[in-house]
Amino acid sequence: MKKNTNTTGLKIAVLSWTGIVNSKPVKGSSLGKFQKATGLTVPIEFTRISNKDGRLVPIISENFGKPNNIFYAISKHKAINPVFDELVKLEKVGPSSIGVVDIRAKQTSEASTRHSNTTMAIANWARKNKIDVVLWLATSMSFKDRIGVKFSPTAAVDYVNKLDDKQKKNALSYLKKVSYLETPVMDLIKKQELI
Repeated sequence: MKKNTNTTGLKIAVLSWTGIVNSKPVKGSSLGKFQKATGLTVPIEFTRISNKDGRLVPIISENFGKPNNIFYAISKHKAINPVFDELVKLEKVGPSSIGVVDIRAKQTSEASTRHSNTTMAIANWARKNKIDVVLWLATSMSFKDRIGVKFSPTAAVDYVNKLDDKQKKNALSYLKKVSYLETPVMDLIKKQELI
């Protein structure tokens, strides 16, 4: 999707369920306080392994995810480009990993096609809440690609347990930060009292 440069009063929301929800606001951020996206649940599971530090990453997963309440923040910006660029930096991903629904232009980003049912739910939520554009993390599953093992909650927890001490400490610290998520992996992490 070509980023819209229209600056005439777009109401733009960023959805999140990752650690940015509980993080201290980044200096210069355009995002207001994150609040519950009432009426919207998305299927989340830890089916991605971070390229940067090897921790499990919660992503939208229509195949493995469990419906979760998520959060949104309204941007002070009225154009898509600066919000898009800000979310790329906050989530520490490339531009192809950001989902976009532009209600006014009736367009979606290529990344949003990774989970088309969820994209439709996001678009419906946006219309009901009079939001013109919604952006979110729309990365793809990488578990099997990274470690050669088919994803399952047990395989994900085994993966965390086999990390070296430094990586495991970082992974568990992140999991604790997003422990509000209700997923099969998180349930198993809590059951094993890892966090």
